[in-house]
Amino acid sequence: MGDLSWVAIYDDNTVLKQFNPDRSENLFGDIKQEKLKEFSFITPTKNLSVFPKTGKYGIFSIMGSDIAETRVAVGFTFDTINTAELFRLVYFKRVKRELGQGNNSTANSEIYYIGLQATIDGVNHVRLLSYDNGTISIVDKK
Repeated sequence: MGDLSWVAIYDDNTVLKQFNPDRSENLFGDIKQEKLKEFSFITPTKNLSVFPKTGKYGIFSIMGSDIAETRVAVGFTFDTINTAELFRLVYFKRVKRELGQGNNSTANSEIYYIGLQATIDGVNHVRLLSYDNGTISIVDKK
């Protein structure tokens, strides 16, 4: 299961976690995006959140184990695109492989991306937060 996972919070405040108590996994496709209020990527110390209905993002500090009750805002929230267009949720990971010399050893790391996407006047806009081994970055794409 690891220390990294996602949680979906719906309009009625019900929650779908990536991992159930029995360690079975809910898939990204199981998320009811039309009812989604907040999608959060949980790391050991930070909660990266997107709010698809408002187009806002948040980075929160985790102060305990219950995400809904123990987060404290650090950093910021910001508007993505000033429009009433419907935002679509984006979440994926990339595996970065660094090849070693000599003994052919490799080192793998995973970079996670969470964000929103909207098509405005025929142009696709994407704003992502990336999480790379504790480093958080903002990535804008058109």
